[in-house]
Amino acid sequence: MIQRIRSNNSGFTIIEVMVAALVLTLGVLATFTMFDSANALTVDNRAREGATNLARELIDYSRTANYDSLDAANTQSTLQALPNLADTSAVTPGWQLKRRGITYTVTATACTFDSAKDGARATTDSSFCANSAPVAPPVDGNPDDFRRVEIAVTWSRTGQVNNCNGQGQTNTARNAVCVLQTGLVPNPAGGLGPAVDCANITTTPNENPIENVTSSGVTLTFNTRTAADEVDWQADDSASGGTATNTDSTFKHWSINWGGPSPAPALPTADGNYTLSIQGFLLSVPGDVCGHVVPLNRFVPNAPNLPGGTAVAGGVDSRTEHAPPPDNDTKFIVDLTWQASSERDIAGYAVFRQQGGNIDLSGATPANIDPVVCDARSSTITNCFDPNPPASGTATYYVVAFDQQWKTNHGGQNNPPLTTCANTSNVDTVTAANAVNAFDAQFNGGPIARAGCPSNPIPVDIATGLANQAPAAPTAGAGSVTSVGLPHLTWTASPSPDGDGDAVIFYRIYKDPTSTTPVPYAARTDSTNGAVAVYDDPAPGASTAHTYYVTAVDARYQESQPLPITTP
Repeated sequence: MIQRIRSNNSGFTIIEVMVAALVLTLGVLATFTMFDSANALTVDNRAREGATNLARELIDYSRTANYDSLDAANTQSTLQALPNLADTSAVTPGWQLKRRGITYTVTATACTFDSAKDGARATTDSSFCANSAPVAPPVDGNPDDFRRVEIAVTWSRTGQVNNCNGQGQTNTARNAVCVLQTGLVPNPAGGLGPAVDCANITTTPNENPIENVTSSGVTLTFNTRTAADEVDWQADDSASGGTATNTDSTFKHWSINWGGPSPAPALPTADGNYTLSIQGFLLSVPGDVCGHVVPLNRFVPNAPNLPGGTAVAGGVDSRTEHAPPPDNDTKFIVDLTWQASSERDIAGYAVFRQQGGNIDLSGATPANIDPVVCDARSSTITNCFDPNPPASGTATYYVVAFDQQWKTNHGGQNNPPLTTCANTSNVDTVTAANAVNAFDAQFNGGPIARAGCPSNPIPVDIATGLANQAPAAPTAGAGSVTSVGLPHLTWTASPSPDGDGDAVIFYRIYKDPTSTTPVPYAARTDSTNGAVAVYDDPAPGASTAHTYYVTAVDARYQESQPLPITTP
């Protein structure tokens, strides 16, 4: 018997569907909330991990910094001056460092920590950490045992106050958006020898730089943090040094006289910055060395010296005029060179082309001012060229060194104002009308540089120079990169002497010229030290891939045609 299947039209009501949908929605929302919370926790942990690593990094950096600069006032600026620690946001208050895509705000401070193991300090100096050894016997001869560096790192987090409650760092709440790290930096002198208070040295005359030096010389007064039985000093002029003089019964106050009456060491005859190394001793136990800079600016620069021996100071280079068609043009230059000054404060040099019978630098008669034909805005660059020399005859040049202009009333006993040089108008007063204004604020850090005495004249016979035969070009150039990442050039040397008997004295290096028809003189970047057929570029920039051109230069500055060399 066949049984019929009965159908049932009953199902879920709308209320049941709505309840089911609500339950499902709550479950989905709970899941998303769980994911969101987990993601926020991950981000927070990542930020906190980065902050912890940054704080530890800064503690490690502090151990490489100058120990004396680790104090409440200078620790942060000292760390900021180290490589890779500069403020990444100049417009945002405070010190910002970016790590893993997160910007952190850093506060760094330090205090002096006295270990109780070698006695307690006999001073209530506020520079000591609050919880270092108390003021009590036995007295510690040098309580400066450590510097305790404290680093606070904060970052932004919604709904949280991103600070550590300021210096002293007391916020230890579990959810605080702050990481604190402290570390002890040991005194490099072992905390045993007396330390010089390097940050509070007084110099007489009180000038920066020192211009007016009398027969009393330069006097430095300073303190040692604890008593010393001797303080020695040495200047980096390889001549000056001695023992400082104790000035009271505490043996903590000292003075150094440099350049005063005998037996004080004489001041150097050359101006510039000199570093004095000062070190205290107690029972032959040394303290850490203090380095203090004494800047001297007493004299205008000496006249630059020209090359000695058979070398000449100037000659004609007609490489571009002699280049094969279609690269040749009608231009030639006058190459010039001189010797570097022994003075430490030279800001650079200028080469002038003499127009009349006398050298004129004063600006008293602007129409007679000799033109600046080239300049070297560095104390280490001792060559340049006149791009537009006279077409014929003899062109006469001279070189002038520049340093920092006097800023006070200049009249010290040892440095009378310079008014004239031989066959030269006044060079001490540099006026706004002077051609020396080619040296702007970027040249010397001030509005006007100060000219010194000119060198001996450099006469260049244009016709003789043009007739001089250029050396043969170097050959077989090859470019590579050294193991330390510098572009490396080699070539086969040019025959020397050249066709008219002049020796090849060096090779000129041109780098990435804007044109090669011909290679312009403006692309000169360096030269070899002598006639060596190899060159490493000390400043390749972001890439080692460059196109160089190498020319041979003879003793009269004629230059060969360029040899191209590329580096990978």
